[in-house]
Amino acid sequence: WGWNEVAVDRSADNPRHWIAIVIYIVPYVSNKNGRQCGLECLDEKSMLLLDTLIANAVESARPHMRVGRAAVGRHPGSDVVIARQNLVLGKYIFEFFCQNYRPTLTSAKYKICANAMEVGGSGHCYIERVHNTCP
Repeated sequence: WGWNEVAVDRSADNPRHWIAIVIYIVPYVSNKNGRQCGLECLDEKSMLLLDTLIANAVESARPHMRVGRAAVGRHPGSDVVIARQNLVLGKYIFEFFCQNYRPTLTSAKYKICANAMEVGGSGHCYIERVHNTCP
């Protein structure tokens, strides 16, 4: 039993101070059928929910997120990180990662582009419109 809230200044709720949006995959999904998996394991209902949440963040009157490679590193920007809990030797271990993700729903508006980290450089994981290409 524990407490997981941390007191922070009210300004922390301002998207100008955010580096990335975290997409969290619950252990039931990320450990499906005894193997670790990412967003590819989402069912249609979860894909629709994720797309709707992204749309709400992008299209709201006060946007929490932007779309596209040009918004990487901006505040608010298009940066995302994916988190999951992997079951390892009976314990859940957090893992943060990035992956390309394109929902299979025909109604989907958004996807995730993953650019691998290069030696001496940085990688990027960001939200993009579903019909745009990822470099």
